[in-house]
Amino acid sequence: MSAVIKIGIERSKIGDILVDEDGADIFVFNLNSNYIIQGLSELTRFKKSNIEKIGINEVRKRKENFEKFTIIVSSMRIDNIVSELVYCSRNKASELIEEERVLVNYETVLKNSKVVEFGNIVTIRGKGKFIIDGLVRNTRGDRLILEVRKYA
Repeated sequence: MSAVIKIGIERSKIGDILVDEDGADIFVFNLNSNYIIQGLSELTRFKKSNIEKIGINEVRKRKENFEKFTIIVSSMRIDNIVSELVYCSRNKASELIEEERVLVNYETVLKNSKVVEFGNIVTIRGKGKFIIDGLVRNTRGDRLILEVRKYA
């Protein structure tokens, strides 16, 4: 990422960067690709690298690693779930939501009362990305034990 910024491209001008053990795939619009290839090729740390332009269908399939765990929440509201995912108070979770650092299915959440559904992807900028897989069971106190996967 820092190399792309070093050649003068703003982060907002590129898409995802998929990093792998032996390189990375950077998603950009075709009109930026030649400039990025040339700029990266001129950087010392990429002199021995093979930098090439490929089509979207040629992007390497990335093996996704997950860490599985459970959380216990009183409801499926986003503030409850964020609080448990990042081990913070609900007030701190509300601050993260107000700062627009919380997304559900890649859309920014604006209200603490948003209800999360099973299968939703919850992204907390600076903290991680999580999939809410489903209900394991209810506790005696009628709280919910949820199975969650965190992208590793």
